[in-house]
Amino acid sequence: MPLFFVLSGFVIHYNYSRLFLNHRHGWAIATFTAARFARLYPLFLCAYAVGVAVDAMLPWLNGNEFNLALVLGHALTLTQSWFYIVIFGDRTIIDAAFGLSWSISTEMFFYLIFVVFIFSLTALHRPRDVAWALLGLSVLAFGVLVLSEYNRSSIENFGRTYMNDHFSSFDHSFYRWLFYYSPYVRLFEFVLGCLTSQLYLLMAGRAVSARERALGGVIEAVALSILVAYGIIYGFQLLDGRAQAYFNFLSLNYGPAVPIAAVIFCVSRYQTPLVQLLSCSQAVMLGELSYSIYVVHTWTLRIFVRPPQNYSPDIAWEAIYRIALGIAVTLVVSSATYRLIEDPARKTLRRIANSGISRLSGPTEDNELVQNKEIHKTSAMLKVAFMIFLGAILTFQFAVVPIFARYTNG
Repeated sequence: MPLFFVLSGFVIHYNYSRLFLNHRHGWAIATFTAARFARLYPLFLCAYAVGVAVDAMLPWLNGNEFNLALVLGHALTLTQSWFYIVIFGDRTIIDAAFGLSWSISTEMFFYLIFVVFIFSLTALHRPRDVAWALLGLSVLAFGVLVLSEYNRSSIENFGRTYMNDHFSSFDHSFYRWLFYYSPYVRLFEFVLGCLTSQLYLLMAGRAVSARERALGGVIEAVALSILVAYGIIYGFQLLDGRAQAYFNFLSLNYGPAVPIAAVIFCVSRYQTPLVQLLSCSQAVMLGELSYSIYVVHTWTLRIFVRPPQNYSPDIAWEAIYRIALGIAVTLVVSSATYRLIEDPARKTLRRIANSGISRLSGPTEDNELVQNKEIHKTSAMLKVAFMIFLGAILTFQFAVVPIFARYTNG
């Protein structure tokens, strides 16, 4: 997930920062919202409809209407990962129907942040300023996370006392939600991607010298080596005691984010062997299918799951066969959903939205900015509105949710 969120920040800032800088803020917001809605919502809605049937949610209408309304309300507004709400006493709202949609919900929160703070990011006009911002962000992120893990027992006690967290399983705990599923801590990764993109854009017009190209290759190699070492340490639990505990906790979010950002920057700016690999037609196709692959794999791989068994050569070959077949089936189904649902729905919704925006606000050229006075005014207003909105979210989570806990545990 760190790769997904860092890359998302990079791509969103790269594609849309100029939209906000060169056009009226209201028009830019409408265009951005329409584009992201058309990109994510149609396929999500189809997958969630399947999940409602698979998880047999409609029988909740018989005595559990409140839970059904709560789950569907948050899912359809893509706010399910924003709140820790326990239902039926044995799950949270992100566990119902299409559980993987938590990341789409978290991504929607990032879009809100991007719209509000885009001009704070683009105000960094020199690579040196961006580098300092990257350093400050990483120091802040690691400081917050290390301090949180140090006070883990206090946070867990808070969740058990006030947030209806009574689970023995870590997967459903308030602590895991806060540092893995919720957007509030994962925002560090998204902003890291945005800043990396800003650095790339500032340097894009500069020729790459031989010295810089060589340095870029070294940075890419070091970053990849760190990621490999990170995976080995995590997979084999090589550290001792408390050090491994901190390492495992950081792996939930920002731990591998910095080397990931370094790799993204290097493959964007320099021609390296990795760039050639990622530029081949098969890799590009997989990139086009990536959202569909993410959505459908929860269903396609489920049919190939088997209980653990003792090792034998026959079992090993059978596992290899199942893995290969699972990947093949996932690619076939995701290709179908991309061509039949995702791509045509996106194009249709974009066409309808652009037509509506043009009727209300005029064509694109009429919304271009001559000067940036409007930018500063609307940016300040949006930040105030966002602070009020964030206050409402926190009030709902920490004041309202505990009150109606007895209605959700039915």
